[in-house]
Amino acid sequence: MNLLRFVPDANSKSNFKTNIMKKFITLCVLVFLFALGTNGLTAQEKYKQMDEVIKVEAEELQKILNLDKDQTALLARSMFAKEKAYADIATNKKLDEKEARNLKEKVDMNFKSRLQDILDEEQFATYSAYQAKKMVKKE
Repeated sequence: MNLLRFVPDANSKSNFKTNIMKKFITLCVLVFLFALGTNGLTAQEKYKQMDEVIKVEAEELQKILNLDKDQTALLARSMFAKEKAYADIATNKKLDEKEARNLKEKVDMNFKSRLQDILDEEQFATYSAYQAKKMVKKE
């Protein structure tokens, strides 16, 4: 009885190399996708953290400005939109400094307009004083 033995030939060596290359390429693609997915989570976490900070500040402003719940929610949303726009401008590598500054000015004008819609004149004046005081503390 003659047992058949596996004797590697040229085709089987070629198939072996092809399989190794396929596995290597698959591994590279998976590592790339994992790295890409990690960046998305980082941005998502950044926005989540930003939202938490804004909620705390909005609650503080609620007490200072005597805001109702609707005003507080609108203020928080407006603040988040402003900060998100600032972050997006800062991370946009295609913008030069002048374009970034112009976009930030537009964001600031839009934010100020939203605040004037949300707050009455007295609340807006108190908010402006609060921000000026906050800016002095940062410097």
